[in-house]
Order: sequence, then C-alpha cells, then structure tokens
Amino acid sequence: MNKSTPTRFVLVAMTLLTTVLLAADKPATKKSEPDPLPIGSVWTGIESNDPRIAKRIEHKAKLKIIERDGTKFVADYSVAEPKNAKGARLEGTIRSGIIEARVTKINKGNWAGGAEGTWDGRVEGNEITFVRKNEKKLDITTKLTRDTGKSGEADAKG
Repeated sequence: MNKSTPTRFVLVAMTLLTTVLLAADKPATKKSEPDPLPIGSVWTGIESNDPRIAKRIEHKAKLKIIERDGTKFVADYSVAEPKNAKGARLEGTIRSGIIEARVTKINKGNWAGGAEGTWDGRVEGNEITFVRKNEKKLDITTKLTRDTGKSGEADAKG
C-alpha cells in the first residue's frame, strides 16, 4: 500500500458520505394527486332554488367533463325541469378544488337569464357544489356526486 491509498480511501468515503447526506436533505418527491375533474367523469345530483324562497324547487342535474387542459375544463351541464329540460356548455378553471366557470353555449331549453354570470364551485372528493345567480339575483345551488357506476353514465332526465 502506498501513501496515497489511505488518502484516496478517505476522499472516496467523504464523497460518498456527502452524496448520501445531500440526497437525504432533499424533500421526498411529492406524489401527484388525481385529477379532480377527469375527462369523461359524470356527476349527478340536484339543482335547487334559493333557500330564502318558501317553495322548495329541485330538479335532477348532470355534469359531464368533456375536455381538460391544465387548470381549464369544458363540461356539458343539463337540468331536467318537467316542462323545460335545459342544457349548456360550461368552460372554466379549477385550482386547488375551487371552480370558476361560465356558460359559453346554450345547448337546450330556455334559461331565462339563469345561465349568465359566474358559476362558483368547489370539488371535495367525489362531490361538487356550484352556486350561481339567476335572473332575479337569487342563488341557484347544484350539488353533484361523481357517478362511479360501471357505465360511468348517469341521466338527468326525470
């Protein structure tokens, strides 16, 4: 063994120890969370009128996510009112579970001004809640649950 061998050994050991310590100091890679609004997901539930109104009115509602691009999404929304089935295209964003959307196209029915303005919402797990104003500036609330059935489809008819 020559005089430089112990020096090399010490340098290799120090380099190895430094590498291990630096790697241990880095934060663990954060697991990416699942997309809260995946393409093709179907959400069904109830749209209801402002709670300040004495007569409770509820209709079946459905939301289907048809496009995603980063924080942006496009969805088809429908409501099954007995004499006025309605449908609209929503486009919006989702950030940290908070949704902001607007109607960009009326697909069906008479919305009577109820589709204008911002639809504010929140996704929490398999539930979405939207609140928007109707033409009288009263709150319309939609509460939806993600349909996890085999077909992935649910219908807002009825």
